[in-house]
Amino acid sequence: MEQQGTAQVIYEVVPGEDMVDANGHVGDVGLARIFAQAETHFLAQVEVDAEYRQVTNCSVYTAETRIAYLSELKAGTKVVVRFNILDLSNTAVHLLFTATDGARILATHECVMLHVDRSGGVPVVRPFGRYVLANLVHLRSATGSPAPQQAPLGIRRNS
Repeated sequence: MEQQGTAQVIYEVVPGEDMVDANGHVGDVGLARIFAQAETHFLAQVEVDAEYRQVTNCSVYTAETRIAYLSELKAGTKVVVRFNILDLSNTAVHLLFTATDGARILATHECVMLHVDRSGGVPVVRPFGRYVLANLVHLRSATGSPAPQQAPLGIRRNS
């Protein structure tokens, strides 16, 4: 993975016309799709993948999310998504994804994801498996935790 500053590249895409809204730019749905793909790539990197979900009957659910639209994005523009781990506990990870076109921050996606056990039929928050938690701790130390100053945070920590 390429690194720039402390944020690590997790996903790159060139949005097509199918992501353009009635205003002629990549809108809510398109950016949500881009960030959802970035989340999927992040989870694969920490080894929360199909095999993990099948073997452990655990997964990661998004508890809270916020997208900030900072600059207009047109179809055909290469988008690079980076991430920072802002906070981490044994049951949750607070992430900031930043989408840029190389020169400008286009949008940010902040989310809190919870590790859940689905074996009882109703999801219950449980600690991350030790290997997943070790992967998260390693990534947090590799990327650092500061958020870009241009991306105001909207999800507040309880601590």
